Amino acid sequence: MAFGLLNSIIPPVGQPLTLYQGTTDNLTVGKVSIASKNSTPARIQLAYEDGGSLRYFEYNKKIKYGETYETQDIHIGAGQKLVVRSDQTDINFFFYGQTISDALHPVRSGVLSNIITTDKQKRSIFTAPTGSQVNVTLSVCNMGVEASTATIGVSNSGLDHFDSTEYVEYSKRIEPGQTYTRTDIKIKEGQTIVGFSNRNSKISFVCHGQLFYAVSGLLDSDDKMILGHARIEGNLGIGITATSKLHVLGDTKLDGSLSLTGDLTSDSQITVKGIKTNLFSNRLIIKDNNIEIGYFTSGSFMGDITAGQDKILNISDTSNIVPGLELSLDAPQTVTLSYSGINTITAVGQNEVTLMTPLTGNGTDNNVQFNHSGPTDKTADGGGLTIYADSADPKTITWLESNDRWNLSHGLNILNSREYRINDVVVLNSNQVLGFGITTSYGTNYDPEPVTGISTSYIPTQKSTDDLISSRQKQVSVSAYFAASFDY
Repeated sequence: MAFGLLNSIIPPVGQPLTLYQGTTDNLTVGKVSIASKNSTPARIQLAYEDGGSLRYFEYNKKIKYGETYETQDIHIGAGQKLVVRSDQTDINFFFYGQTISDALHPVRSGVLSNIITTDKQKRSIFTAPTGSQVNVTLSVCNMGVEASTATIGVSNSGLDHFDSTEYVEYSKRIEPGQTYTRTDIKIKEGQTIVGFSNRNSKISFVCHGQLFYAVSGLLDSDDKMILGHARIEGNLGIGITATSKLHVLGDTKLDGSLSLTGDLTSDSQITVKGIKTNLFSNRLIIKDNNIEIGYFTSGSFMGDITAGQDKILNISDTSNIVPGLELSLDAPQTVTLSYSGINTITAVGQNEVTLMTPLTGNGTDNNVQFNHSGPTDKTADGGGLTIYADSADPKTITWLESNDRWNLSHGLNILNSREYRINDVVVLNSNQVLGFGITTSYGTNYDPEPVTGISTSYIPTQKSTDDLISSRQKQVSVSAYFAASFDY
């Protein structure tokens, strides 16, 4: 935003010259100071361009040598030109002030309107637009050759409803070449500024000022709107007296990213909505003894549908919608879901969802209500845990609807003292399977005790079986050798 000296010039004699042009999306409020360095009295003019014509803030105002004249605040809107002219050399025009953001307003501030009156017929100068409050300045110039009078009023409605109780100025006398400036006329939506003058006069009314709307803060509102940055050295309390650096009583909404360099602590529930939530902590510690995945409540949403298409469009909030959600229509529509009245979401995009099958029926239905009952096996399908490691070998525990099982991408290994149970019956541990012991090897000494491990109470491993066969082969070979040595 600009502030201070905005421009200064000495115009050529008799030629209009632009002193300042309003900048984009901004209102400029400032004063013009005119100083004469010429021994001959000068006539000066201040105006703004209205098409090919000039409309005057000051008209033929006389300035003497060494004299300085300063105007009241002049309001210049985006793109509007402030023009100056003098009939003598060495007349200095100095414009200073500041710019104010005007980007959010449906009707922009600055020069609002102008009329020229020549008689007592009441004329409408300006009506405050819908939803607005306006702080108005009227620059009233006598462009005639004789003294004239100007009358100003404010109607609580339109020109037709103006009455004798609503005069602001009545028959104000203005000399030729002089300007009467009336500041701080406050009007609101629908109220009208009215003006007229005496017969055979030529009075110019230029209406300029600043408009206020709810989006940026109305004049009678307790709300404080800050369109730029706000920096507060001490504490900020919203809703109650501040007790810490930022204390907010009630709901808070942030449109954009929130970056914290310290801890985030909450004494109540935290709800995170979005297609994807990233946690970049090195360790995740959860105090609760139960983690619920895939939880959401039943609900509804609105959207637009067209027959033959497989999409629901213009969804205002997709944060509680997930693939696998089964939808039903609130009431029969021209466009329908599948034959059973149910359809399944297969993908969620930006303000739209894709369905398993195209919509049937005819035509297009807008703002249709869709209902869902919450989680189903389809919303749970493919859910589970994934640990990122080798991109070609992900580590997952996944539940699949197709087999109604937890599916592990890698094997399990449990400690020696741990066990697997089904219905509280041990089915697997490091020593037995389904109640049978496990042996990993057989002894080779068969006399006088039987071979260790040979029992129906044990399930042999492949290694123990191989060891037994190898041992038996050796015994058979020795027995055959001794049998062949005897001569019967």
